[in-house]
Amino acid sequence: MTSPEGRFSQQTRQKEFGKGSSSFLELKCKSANKIKFLTEIRIYLLGRASGMNEAGYAVSQLIAPVVAGVLMGIIGIQGIILIDFATFLFALITLLIVRIPDVAGDDAEEEKKAGVGSVLKEALHGWAYIAARPGLLGLMIFFAVSNFFEGIVIVLVTPLALSFTSPAVLGTILSIGGIGMLAGSLMMSAWKGPKRLVFAIFGFSLLSGLIILTVGIHTYIPLLAVSTFFYLFSLPVINGYSQVILQKKVEPSVQGRVFAIDGMISTSSLPLSYLIAGPLADYVFEPLMAVGGPLAGTVGQIIGTGPGRGIGLMFIIMGGLSILVTVIAYGYPRLRQVEDELEDQV
Repeated sequence: MTSPEGRFSQQTRQKEFGKGSSSFLELKCKSANKIKFLTEIRIYLLGRASGMNEAGYAVSQLIAPVVAGVLMGIIGIQGIILIDFATFLFALITLLIVRIPDVAGDDAEEEKKAGVGSVLKEALHGWAYIAARPGLLGLMIFFAVSNFFEGIVIVLVTPLALSFTSPAVLGTILSIGGIGMLAGSLMMSAWKGPKRLVFAIFGFSLLSGLIILTVGIHTYIPLLAVSTFFYLFSLPVINGYSQVILQKKVEPSVQGRVFAIDGMISTSSLPLSYLIAGPLADYVFEPLMAVGGPLAGTVGQIIGTGPGRGIGLMFIIMGGLSILVTVIAYGYPRLRQVEDELEDQV
């Protein structure tokens, strides 16, 4: 019989394998979609277009867990890897045949004549463009820090939930979360957004941090389901509006380079969060919150003790830090006023 800890680890590995294998494909598709949307969508529809873009990912999050569970029992991990490879190949062929119009810029012709085109030169050009605009750089750093906390949450949410509920109930909760993500995407599609998009990013980031903190405190399944719905509801809003800000404020001729640097900076913290989440939970926080552990008589009196309560404490800390980072980011004038200080480029 598999121990609870072994079951948690197995569930987490299966879940994170699916997430990891799809992340590379998402990065490739999102980079192409950002450029394609900008060249074909009018500026006042960018928010709605981003909502539709996010809806595609939301649908995949809604369907993928169900399909993965069925396929795992039928074809095993080897078959899933084969299907994963086929989807990568399909995405690559799609990107090759889809025509993405050239975007003319003030310095586009000069760059072509000068032979600017190496990966290093273009990356440096993109970095210089961002560094000269502190508001955009601040936005990317904000997402890098926030993604660190989110990465720990992503890795540990499955073992946390399985510490007080069954895999079947967890699957239902994740499906409810997928519905929330789809609802957030559809809201963006129907509503062009507030006048100051950065305020929406701050507001929903605060909500996300509060939800993470709350999830760590309790083991009440209905509240976990509601929290998952609203947490995933907020993600397409945060990601979509940040994309719109970049599309509006960055010159079309350098957007590819800027989006590439943005992706690098914003996700740079994820590998570290994935790497340390498990060891921190297993060797630090779980022992602290074990029955009779060092914090059993203090924090344990509030959130309980035993399996999963150490992860709960981690969620409380991650949620609190996420809220703190959002408040600090709001206090940075260059980021708070980025939409006023930078002119629209499209």
